Amino acid sequence: MRILIPLSAQKSILNLALRKAGSERKLERELSIPSSSIYDYSRGKRLLSHERFNALLKFIGGSADYYEKQAVLLPDNWGQVKGGKACVEKKIENGVLLNQLKEARKKSNNLKDWHQQLKNENYEKYIALQHHRFRISGLDKFSTRRGEKVRNSLEKQIADFMFDNKIDYDYEPYVKIEGNSYFPDFRVGNTLIECTAWRERSKAEALLKKIKVFEKQNYTVFVFVPKNLREIYKEINDYIICSLEELRFALCPGSSATL
Repeated sequence: MRILIPLSAQKSILNLALRKAGSERKLERELSIPSSSIYDYSRGKRLLSHERFNALLKFIGGSADYYEKQAVLLPDNWGQVKGGKACVEKKIENGVLLNQLKEARKKSNNLKDWHQQLKNENYEKYIALQHHRFRISGLDKFSTRRGEKVRNSLEKQIADFMFDNKIDYDYEPYVKIEGNSYFPDFRVGNTLIECTAWRERSKAEALLKKIKVFEKQNYTVFVFVPKNLREIYKEINDYIICSLEELRFALCPGSSATL
């Protein structure tokens, strides 16, 4: 976060710090602040970070309270807000804001109409298209040994394990149940595997609802979570797997699968 403080006060803080240190280079060594940043701060070209503001006040000592009273802590997105406001003001000044808003609303309505029309005319085609878009979104960071893209390292770990042990699996298959569409992380025969490393209990609640739906269709369901997160998912403890060894026994009971 950044500190908003009168320019004269920021310059004064830097001047006091520089005087005490003896030079920009010495102040850089004392506080681990790059000399280029010290130069910009001392001339008001940049706002101080909260961390560096506190470090400077501690360094200069006596007059710290005087400067703290003048400081305002800005939110993390202050730059985006400032830039957004400036952009809107510029568009109003140029007389283009209203036309752009109307055009955006028109495109949004057209897109909604397209979705609804395709749903009504060919629901299966619509779901297939949405499934394809869902599959390719966010699949650019991790590649499995089978050559497919997955969303995170946990999915890669499980996919590679199954590939190495010649376990035939589907990644993010389309599963339709009672008119609703689901995309579990993996399907192995009649077993569905969900993977998650979310640190929120609400995720366990959402997964429990999905599990109940899957079980009505006679699917066996496992949820793979890192061991250190097991407590967060205690609500679905009966479905939890925390290691590849557990996964091996779940998918290949009695086998000597490679870990």
